Amino acid sequence: MGTIHEKAALHFRWRVGERDVLVPFLANFDVTYAERKTYRGSELSFMFLQPERTIQDQFGITSEVLLVISDYNSVQPRTMQAIEEALQDTPAKGRVDQTTFFFVTKNEGSKEWVENYSALNPQSRVPIVLTLKEVLSGRADPWFIRQQMSDQLYSRDLFNEQLPLINDLFFFGRDQIVAEFLNSSKLSQNRGLFGLRKTGKTSILFKLRRIDEQVRGLLAKDLRGKSVASLADPYFTLQQAVLDGLFVGFQLEIERFA
Repeated sequence: MGTIHEKAALHFRWRVGERDVLVPFLANFDVTYAERKTYRGSELSFMFLQPERTIQDQFGITSEVLLVISDYNSVQPRTMQAIEEALQDTPAKGRVDQTTFFFVTKNEGSKEWVENYSALNPQSRVPIVLTLKEVLSGRADPWFIRQQMSDQLYSRDLFNEQLPLINDLFFFGRDQIVAEFLNSSKLSQNRGLFGLRKTGKTSILFKLRRIDEQVRGLLAKDLRGKSVASLADPYFTLQQAVLDGLFVGFQLEIERFA
C-alpha cells in the first residue's frame, strides 16, 4: 500500500475530496508531491506519483508520474495546454515521466474528447484518462489503476508515427548522427543524409532546426515541397531554393540573374 509523503499531505487539508480520488492510486504508487496551480487560466491539482516495483516492472516506468485532477465539467484544448506547461515547469521538468500522465475529470465524455484531441495532435503525450465517477467506484479494486494503464497505454503505438517528429518528445536514438552534423557545421564541411522513405531523415533535420533556434550558425531548410518531375531544370531549381534559404536564413542580400 502506497503512502502520502508529509509535504504532499498538506495539500489535502484544503482539498479533502481529492483524498478519496487517491485511494485506487495508493495500491501501486506513493504520493510525493501535491499542489494547486493555474496554467492557461485553468486551475488544476497536480500530484507526483512514485511507482512501486510492480508498476516499474510491468510498464517500464521508473520516474514519477504526473496526476492531474480537474474540477471543471468540460475538457478544452487549454486544459491539455495547461498540463503541457506544467510538465515543462518546475518541479515537474526533469523529475516526472514526460511521455504519459493521469488525468481525472468530472466530464463523462472526456475519454472520447481526449482521443480525438490526440488524433489531431499525434505527437503529444499519452494521457491515461479517468472519470471521477469510475475512480471513486474503483476504490475497492487494487487492480483498477493497473488495468486502466494496460488498456490505455497499450492502445497507442508510440512508434507508429507517420509524420516527421517536430519536437523532442519522441525523438531519441539519433544523438550521434545529430552530433556529427553539428560538428561538420562548425568545421564548414558539407554533409549529406540519405536513406529510405520513412526512416527519420526529416525528423533529424527538424531536430537540427530546433538547435538552430538556440545556436546561430546552423540552417536547416525543408525542400519537400519541390516537385522535381515537373521542373524543366530540377538541378537549377534545387540550387536556387538552397541559395534562397541561405540568404534569407542569414539575412544576406542576393543579386538575382535572369
